[in-house]
Amino acid sequence: MKYIVFSDSHGRKSFMEKALDKEKFDGVIHLGDGYSDLDDIEARYPYKAFIRVTGNCDYSYLGPAENIASTDGVCFLACHGHTHGVKGLSKASLALYAKAKGVKLALFGHTHSQFLETVCGVLLLNPGSIQTGYYALLSLKDGKATAELKEIE
Repeated sequence: MKYIVFSDSHGRKSFMEKALDKEKFDGVIHLGDGYSDLDDIEARYPYKAFIRVTGNCDYSYLGPAENIASTDGVCFLACHGHTHGVKGLSKASLALYAKAKGVKLALFGHTHSQFLETVCGVLLLNPGSIQTGYYALLSLKDGKATAELKEIE
């Protein structure tokens, strides 16, 4: 399963559309601050998987603030990250939270900066802000996760 991972679109959908046209994918994950930006896109791809969470700039009644999902043997946490202090120097708070939830992969946004690193045994992925052209490709297969940070050229 290959996901395109977006975050922080803040109403600007043009780079999301360019990434969707460019990449082969099975699903889309949006990590907040633009929750409703996926409405039209999801309607165009009825046979793709969509996961999205709300961020600090979204209305909380639109959807969940976090989501734990499992695909191809990989259980992962999707959240915006603002409630886990991800703008601080350490991402350990999010990693320890994910570990306590029983997942080894945590996806987050909020900082607008790309991040891909294993912290406290948890792979943390921030695709950066798609508003400025940054996103990630996440591949889940046979219980393993690999990710690649990307930029619209």
